[in-house]
Amino acid sequence: MTPPLPSPRAAAAALLLALCGAFAAAQPPAAPPAPPDDKDKPKAATPAEQRAVDAFAGGKLDDALAALQDAAKDNKVICPKATLSRWLVQAQKGPEARQLLERAVVESPKHPEVFLTNALFALNEGRTTDALLNAERVLELANGSTAAWDADQRKNFEREARFVQAAGYERRADWAAAATTLEEVRKANPTNAQVLYRLAKAEFNRDQLDAAVRHLQTGFAANKALDPPELVVAQFWMQKPIVAEDQKDAEKKVAENRAKAEAAFEAAQKAYDPARAGADKEARERSARVTRAYAGWLLEQGKEKVSRAELLVNEAVKLDPDNRDTKALNGLLARYTKNFPKAAELFDDVLRNSPKSAFAMGNLALALCESTALADKKRALDLAELYVSQNPQNADAYAVQAYVLYRSKPPQVQAAAASLGKALQGGQLGLDTAYYAALILNDQGKLEEAKKFLDSAVKSPAGSFVYRDEATKLLAEIDKKLAALPPPKTPSPKTP
Repeated sequence: MTPPLPSPRAAAAALLLALCGAFAAAQPPAAPPAPPDDKDKPKAATPAEQRAVDAFAGGKLDDALAALQDAAKDNKVICPKATLSRWLVQAQKGPEARQLLERAVVESPKHPEVFLTNALFALNEGRTTDALLNAERVLELANGSTAAWDADQRKNFEREARFVQAAGYERRADWAAAATTLEEVRKANPTNAQVLYRLAKAEFNRDQLDAAVRHLQTGFAANKALDPPELVVAQFWMQKPIVAEDQKDAEKKVAENRAKAEAAFEAAQKAYDPARAGADKEARERSARVTRAYAGWLLEQGKEKVSRAELLVNEAVKLDPDNRDTKALNGLLARYTKNFPKAAELFDDVLRNSPKSAFAMGNLALALCESTALADKKRALDLAELYVSQNPQNADAYAVQAYVLYRSKPPQVQAAAASLGKALQGGQLGLDTAYYAALILNDQGKLEEAKKFLDSAVKSPAGSFVYRDEATKLLAEIDKKLAALPPPKTPSPKTP
């Protein structure tokens, strides 16, 4: 069944929110609203808009386009082909979307919506410069001397274009430009919490901590559903880009940021002390959110932090036991402590209630494959296959499949190596993936290659690493094997 599709403006808002880290679900179609603003209230869909959505859901693209053309007669902000191209992207029909958008550029070269859509496509595809150029064109068309837009329409186009610009500057880590752009948006939307939180991040990353905290406090006052400022500051320290002269300097700065993050987490934990939450539901949920975030961070800081993380996870369970994130974090802790039956039970529960949760699916497969029961190993294989089929571009999915195949009975080493190869093509290598790779390479007798993976992983002071102890042990075994090998023969010099 095709999900409800957002209107032209709502589609842009959803993508922009996703790009800045917020969760945005597709909503039923509405008359084109501006990007999220605390004062915006979606309007009911017009009959023509509803016909367009119904036709698209039924696969009748010509009828959908005709209905959008009818809708555009009463609302000139709608550019029918640009709108339909966005819907096609949401339906994972990228080539058709691109073709339709190119036609829109030819037929409506002065409509800001065309270039805004092109900017969003470029941003989503990692073409940052193209996104910025298209956003600049939106501003020109919305404000040119021949622009046919009223004040509200111009404001909406400007705001969406600046959101794209800000996202592009954030991608480039040009925090000064991002802050300047977001400040322009904030002036027109002083209580928009999402804008304030993004502005806070830009200010933080250019070392304006006081300004960042002020923006966070203002945003949190406007929207208590967001993470508390103290917690966000801790997250900022975790994510702060490092500019270093050399490796030693980089390690020093990473350690400094980690210490500052821990201090900020402690401050957040103190500010939202579970003991003070009492029976107030909202206070308990907020305290649980802070506690979960801190516990999750601690789990990634090495084995010496696991006991502290366990105390916090138990606290989160007391505060908010039925929360999906609480169960998932508790399941992850169970994997760290090698209580695989408990991990499987918890992730099974999460997956049952959230069948598309990739996090739960992958972790459940990893927990089940550690079982000695053949039925559990079979289910782990099925889950890993499903994980890959639903996330064919996700390197982690192939890494999970590789380990599950390796742990099957009997081990499917060749198939595991094939999945591992796809995982290694997918970009940044996770620490556990490095361990999976070393296991497979060790079995194939490729000791030097296995050692390279383990050396870098074991030396990493922090990061999600469930199998750190196992990796350390395997590295020692490989070093012992390598030491026992006869030295390579030196070729005899050639006689003249």
